[in-house]
Amino acid sequence: MKDSGKISFFAAVLMSVNIMVGAGIYYAVGPLAQTAGTVSFFGWPLIGLLLFPVIWGIAKTAGLFPGEGGFYHYCSSGINPTAGFTAHWGYLIGFIASAASLATVLRNGLAQNAGINLIGEYPILFNLGAVIFYSLIQLLPLSKISKIQSIATLIKISPLFIVIGLTVFYFNPNLHFEMSRLSSLSLMIPTVIFGFWGFEACCSIGGYLKGGPQKVPSVILIGFFATTALYLLFHFGLLHIMGAENLAAFGAVGFPKFLGLSPIWEAALQAGILGAILFCWANSILGMSLGNISNIYVLAKRGMIFGDRPLSKLNRNERPTMVVFVHGVFIFLLLTFITDLEILFSLSNLGILLAFFLTLLSAFNTYLKQQKILNALFIGVGFLSCAILGYYSWTKLPNIYYTLPLIGWMAIGIIQFKIRQRRVDKLVVLNKNS
Repeated sequence: MKDSGKISFFAAVLMSVNIMVGAGIYYAVGPLAQTAGTVSFFGWPLIGLLLFPVIWGIAKTAGLFPGEGGFYHYCSSGINPTAGFTAHWGYLIGFIASAASLATVLRNGLAQNAGINLIGEYPILFNLGAVIFYSLIQLLPLSKISKIQSIATLIKISPLFIVIGLTVFYFNPNLHFEMSRLSSLSLMIPTVIFGFWGFEACCSIGGYLKGGPQKVPSVILIGFFATTALYLLFHFGLLHIMGAENLAAFGAVGFPKFLGLSPIWEAALQAGILGAILFCWANSILGMSLGNISNIYVLAKRGMIFGDRPLSKLNRNERPTMVVFVHGVFIFLLLTFITDLEILFSLSNLGILLAFFLTLLSAFNTYLKQQKILNALFIGVGFLSCAILGYYSWTKLPNIYYTLPLIGWMAIGIIQFKIRQRRVDKLVVLNKNS
């Protein structure tokens, strides 16, 4: 592939930042302020620091196993194909729960902030309508979906930079930081790490980077630090503009109320910010759904799941119709039967962390074989981070029954993969004998 058909390093970093920045930050600042008050902005760098060993490990794994295929490729190369499928399947389930989480955030935002009471009274109508709407969009040509994503990027980052820019004019030197409340940030781990998911997206495009897949680790790390800085500055700015109590009460969407503008300008800016944030949430659902559908289609095309023939069929727009339908059903079931946002966040985190844990294990095994003990030890710190993040996500589940969607789908996926694998092995043996 010529360089003209590849992605520059800078463009790849921007792409990584773009995927991470969005729905998570606009939602999480309110609950963070409610939990930790004026020190809530420390949640982004501190919990990001806890996540960093995992990110470093994923970045190093991308360098160890260059090529396409993401987590399936990493874990298959360093462990075995079953581990590869388990990582891929866990990651997929995690992001299906992520799409359902964001749909819940959007539903609550429309009901509470936009005043659409019908949605609050009859959430199942929103669930059904949203699933149908997004499924129909996913049947459009990929070029049109990508145009929607490009336009959305400019809209979704505008509140971020407006607040960061206004911080200079609304800086409050009398803002008191309650350092004693720093320990309460641990309660927000599941919500905060949700805002960082997407850092690993570059893993799947390593073959398209100028300089080759060996540039993936640098893209991941720079993108992560840039995103952490944006989150920190945005949250810090909101605290100076609104104060911790108002941020907790109104969330990020309410900051125009505290700028001291005339009623007309305040209403206009409020409408614009509300529209941008709601659109950001809506677009994030579209992006996650696109990724989920692509991952299911790849599994079907490779013959790794039951129903691979109908699932791998494309419509005239070259979109997998049956995959879109199945994905929509999964999202609807999660939206309808799990209404607690923290539970959806936790299920999402646990599925994604399973993929990360297996990926780190793949790198750990490889470093031990190469006798790179220091690298292996740092990967060990990544295991510890995964365990801590997983523990706090697990504690947000009221009881074990809420893990059934994750455990059940994981079990079904692995069992059917093993059955498919045995069939393939038998065919190989028969072909050799013949």
